[in-house]
Amino acid sequence: MKKIIIFIVIVVSILAVAPIVGNRLVEDRLDKEINLLKSNGIEITNTRKTSTYLNASNHYEFLLSDMDKFLKHLSQFSQEQLPVYTSALVDGTLIAADIKYSNIPFTKAISIDIYPLSFSKKIMKELKEDDKSFYEYLKDFLANKGILFHINYNVVSGNFDGFVKDIYENHTMKNGSNILVNLSNTKFKGNGSLLVPTSLDLNANSLKLKLLNGMQELEMDLDKFSSVSSFDSFTSYKSFAKLKSLSVKIKEASKENIFMQITDTEIDISSSTKAKKAEMKLKNSFSKMLLKSAKVNLDVSDFDYDITMSDIDKDSLEELRVLISKANTTKQYKYLEQKIQNSLINLLSKGVKLDVEKFSLKNIQLNKEDLKGFKVSSKLILKEDKYLEQKIKYAPILILGNVDFDFDFRVSKKIFSRISALQPMAVYAKAYAKEDGDDLVFVYNKVSLK
Repeated sequence: MKKIIIFIVIVVSILAVAPIVGNRLVEDRLDKEINLLKSNGIEITNTRKTSTYLNASNHYEFLLSDMDKFLKHLSQFSQEQLPVYTSALVDGTLIAADIKYSNIPFTKAISIDIYPLSFSKKIMKELKEDDKSFYEYLKDFLANKGILFHINYNVVSGNFDGFVKDIYENHTMKNGSNILVNLSNTKFKGNGSLLVPTSLDLNANSLKLKLLNGMQELEMDLDKFSSVSSFDSFTSYKSFAKLKSLSVKIKEASKENIFMQITDTEIDISSSTKAKKAEMKLKNSFSKMLLKSAKVNLDVSDFDYDITMSDIDKDSLEELRVLISKANTTKQYKYLEQKIQNSLINLLSKGVKLDVEKFSLKNIQLNKEDLKGFKVSSKLILKEDKYLEQKIKYAPILILGNVDFDFDFRVSKKIFSRISALQPMAVYAKAYAKEDGDDLVFVYNKVSLK
């Protein structure tokens, strides 16, 4: 019996202390993240904390007071790594965060709501002077958490998931213009820091934007967007995105109407610095693009390109990246411009390979005439040359001796005829082509430009 009583006392003691320990663990983690923000251009303007025995909630208001400092901090990460709520921040923006968590350690994810309270004072002042009713409408919209990111964050694993609050807004401006914004069913998940995660998946069902001004109209529809990204560092990452449809419609009172639509778009970007040399890849494709106006009816199908740049010197690439980041986050671009140019030349002097695996269109239909398509593939090698800078400066023609390439270009005769009509000099290139049915084929293998 005595052992049972002792066991019960120990269990009760652990349960009693657990909420205190849990609260301290979360508070320490929050303090660490907030101190990081404070040291990188973010000012904490308001804090409210409430706590019960089992639960706690904190309210913070963050002011982006030093944009240059904040961008300098973000410059160590790739642009693809930044979530919308990070990359969309503007100097002077006031952001609120409501954080709720359980004091029992590790039982629940932390619940976070992030929402803007106000844009910069300059922007809000200009809006107020230009259209006071829209200014009041925007203030109410933000006060009611019209733009909100909800996140569930697991402190132990670093995993998170969440959603963007649906938006359906329809407002008429003072001048009679009408604005409609509709965002629905946007979800995301990832791992790592919320500010700059190591992985991020995003899915958005639809986004609709419509502007009406008298007889003028602009309408944009985005349907079913998704992306999957992972990041090892600024220069090592993978990102894949899909978009079911993007359409843009423009109506003008005294001009022709324009309609454009792109369907089944895919973009695949990757960069790796794990091997001795760096490598970057870019793939892009879409199944169909339509462009219609009073004078043009264009229908393009099956666009595809696949490009790889390899054998890039990693040290030179990092040097160039740091300089570009400084130029983007400071007001010294003109001072750094020459350094960036010299750094780029230094990178190229170490040699680089460019492989265009594919750059093609299956078919082009212009005003209901089938022009067929084209396909390009090529390989280019820029050889290492420690005297490249001197050649560029004193004898640029000598650079051709550093280049070897293969080139294969297949184009329909109808497209080539159209090109020749626009650029008559192109007709002389036909002498170097081979005919293959309805196509012209230009092939250059192992060409050195010495």
